[in-house]
Amino acid sequence: MNENDPKPETPAPHGSVAIIQDLAKQSTETAIVPAPPVTMAETLVDPHNPGPGSAHTGATIAGCPECARLGRKPPEEPEVHTDEDGDVTVIARNRKEMDIANKSLIAWADRKLAALQTEKSEHEANFKLAKRRKIKSDAYQALATKTQKKIEYYEKIREALAAGYCIVPSMPIDVIAIRTTKKKPKANHSESVSQKDGYVSTPNVPNQKTNSPPAGEGKYVQPAAILREGRREFVSQKSGKEMIEISRWASNFQDEIDFPFKLAKPAILNATANALAEKVFDEIGVLPTRPGSDPMVIGRIKRSTGAYQFESVDFVIVWFIDTKDL
Repeated sequence: MNENDPKPETPAPHGSVAIIQDLAKQSTETAIVPAPPVTMAETLVDPHNPGPGSAHTGATIAGCPECARLGRKPPEEPEVHTDEDGDVTVIARNRKEMDIANKSLIAWADRKLAALQTEKSEHEANFKLAKRRKIKSDAYQALATKTQKKIEYYEKIREALAAGYCIVPSMPIDVIAIRTTKKKPKANHSESVSQKDGYVSTPNVPNQKTNSPPAGEGKYVQPAAILREGRREFVSQKSGKEMIEISRWASNFQDEIDFPFKLAKPAILNATANALAEKVFDEIGVLPTRPGSDPMVIGRIKRSTGAYQFESVDFVIVWFIDTKDL
């Protein structure tokens, strides 16, 4: 090369790739501090074509924009927000985050139970004071009883969380077992009257309901009890036709639980059996599924809030996915 020849130009450095900041992770035994939001550059270089002019914008995974496309893992900490009253809002994106969030929910349940115990003590003190001063005390006793039912409700929720069950949104289930402390089912007498020479209808007897006992008490039975039937034939005074009256009522509980999916995997049956043995859930049911597929089993904790009214919390006991059914 001649020293008078022009020297080759040094190539310009390659443009730098925008950096996604890592999420801060902080947690304690009783509360989990939500991670700060992800800071994103205005443009990201396409990893498949890192040359100039290949940048684009956008987000794909909630809480971690572009995580999947850039091969990065989404956040592994749930978002937990506690308000001034001590109630929490939990946002979890996967099972691992749900497990972590359970710690915050257990701490919330502990606070809730402590407050209810204080409330119950106040009602009991007012009841005793009213009795001593010859003041009508029934209202204070009713308040103490109502608060005790709330305590039992939240104690069961705490036990379910401590056992590792995850809360899920309430959904319609086919109830296969209820927990009760009753010795005999409610009769639920039902009657039907039909013409003897025509179609004879049979009355439907409503299923039994849980009485939501404290955790560890009672037994699981089928919601459909054993029925008894009575028949009476008579002549209608109005029409002169022969009639038949059928009466049906519940006489005994069915103690053996009938799992509706005969081909369920052993793991499904074992998880359901474990939940039955723990006696935490007031109802256990399954989600309606496609024929031949295994079910999702749900545990439900209930509390009566009035005539034909109740509040409840659902937990996943077990579920199964077989890709052959997809």
